[in-house]
Amino acid sequence: MSKETTTYNLLISCPNDVQEEVKKVYEKVDVFNRTIGNNLNIRIDSKHWKRDSYPQSGGSPQDLLNKQLVANCDFAVAIFRNRFGTPTDDYDSGTEEEIELLLNDGKQVFLYFYKPINDIESIKGEQYNKVIEYRKEYESSRKGIAHEYTDIENFGDKFFNHLTMYCYQKITSDINANKVTKNVEPKLVIKEAKENHNDNVTILRNKIMESKFINDKLDGIKDLFAQITNIDLPKKISEGNKVNTDVSSDNKNSGIYKAVSNFTVAASSLATALMGEKVETLDIMTKETIERYAYHQDIEIDESFFYLGCLERRKSSNFDGKFYLEKVNSITVYGNEEEKKKYNLIVELSKKIREFLAYEKYFISLDRLFYIELMLCNLGERYDEDIDIVIRINRGSICNATEVPVPDQTIVDENNRYHFSLGFLKLADKIFAENYDSSKENQQDNDLAEDVLESVRRVFYNDYKKYIQKDIQKLFSFYKWYKDEHDDILKLKIHYLKHGMNMLFPTKLYFKEIPKYIKYEIKSKYQVSPTIGELVINSNVNSD
Repeated sequence: MSKETTTYNLLISCPNDVQEEVKKVYEKVDVFNRTIGNNLNIRIDSKHWKRDSYPQSGGSPQDLLNKQLVANCDFAVAIFRNRFGTPTDDYDSGTEEEIELLLNDGKQVFLYFYKPINDIESIKGEQYNKVIEYRKEYESSRKGIAHEYTDIENFGDKFFNHLTMYCYQKITSDINANKVTKNVEPKLVIKEAKENHNDNVTILRNKIMESKFINDKLDGIKDLFAQITNIDLPKKISEGNKVNTDVSSDNKNSGIYKAVSNFTVAASSLATALMGEKVETLDIMTKETIERYAYHQDIEIDESFFYLGCLERRKSSNFDGKFYLEKVNSITVYGNEEEKKKYNLIVELSKKIREFLAYEKYFISLDRLFYIELMLCNLGERYDEDIDIVIRINRGSICNATEVPVPDQTIVDENNRYHFSLGFLKLADKIFAENYDSSKENQQDNDLAEDVLESVRRVFYNDYKKYIQKDIQKLFSFYKWYKDEHDDILKLKIHYLKHGMNMLFPTKLYFKEIPKYIKYEIKSKYQVSPTIGELVINSNVNSD
């Protein structure tokens, strides 16, 4: 179905030390166009001189750029980090000139200044001082409001939010200016996020433990078992720490024999100290982890599975001889290639099993939860604004932020310091859907684990749980949560919804048990009376 789209040009104005921020602007504008812009029937084209200007003669570089780009842009995002930029004929930098030209034309400028978390002496200098001076002058002369950012992600989030708020306000103003007929009402209802748009809702359950992610983990562990089993080390006795002390039985009670025996013990102890000890068995935790897993998975192993030949190890060593040395878990091991390979595989197997068991515990807790996906539909003849939704669900069934499972610390890799931010709850990349297509928008739970992994964010390892809980709380912050004597109450605010459009709820709604009822009330600016409805819950629970 064809539709009329309005295009706006956004100028990216900045010195050359903010290349990462420029990339983030392109990224956020692309997301905006696919979501908010699609709903509002607008498109934003980002313009930057490096990508959108062409060689031209007949004037100063800045004057030519002003004619090619600045004059044709509807609004701009201006960014300063540590540099102010190159002076032009009339201003201290090209960025300053572009900002002033846009402001003089009455156009919108999103202005951002980088604020380092720590006071870094290395960034200070003439250029940085000009940035500080310009900010003071900009704010004191009442030219507008500027915002600070602390890192690239913080900048991206702020810019996207500000762009969204501005465009909603602009489109609403344009609509009112065009005097849209007011005797035509919107019609707002809540439906299940399915292609048939039924009033009935089916309670769903995850199947993450049957996902490709989990199956790949299991296959990897099976492969390690097979590799270890296929390494056949010959049964031999190490001579490295053995001193030949054979004497005749007649001399066993002699003084010479006793002296030799004492020497043997001392020599053996010295050899052990110098050359290390034979790896007869692995540490108890490693061995028990593998044996317990093999028992529960019906994997047959015997004692030869852990046999490591004549491999020796020392906890610390400064030995620098001709022997091949390899450190595994801070232990130096000595042996031939097959012995060391088997040792490494066993250690890796134990690590993979512990990691899998942590995933299993976490994902099973997620699989126990029920959920539904809902969307707000405008079936009327006109847009609507200031939409307030109140949802009532029998008390005790819905899962709130404090009840969402948090992954075990074992899942987090201490080396890369990543953690999960619960992608199974996060806002869909495409919030708005016209003629909603469930095959595109409704994620299959077989891909759910991968969605979780896509949500990773770098954090300090010891604080990972706190960060995850903060992320969960942020996701739930789309709603206001209340309780009364009978119900759990969720309140959701939607600023704008065009007629004939559907909007997914910000997250799936998760339940500890199947709810008995889901009732809702919708009040809005242009509905004469509130919409009051109830979703009919199907008795059968489906698993995707």
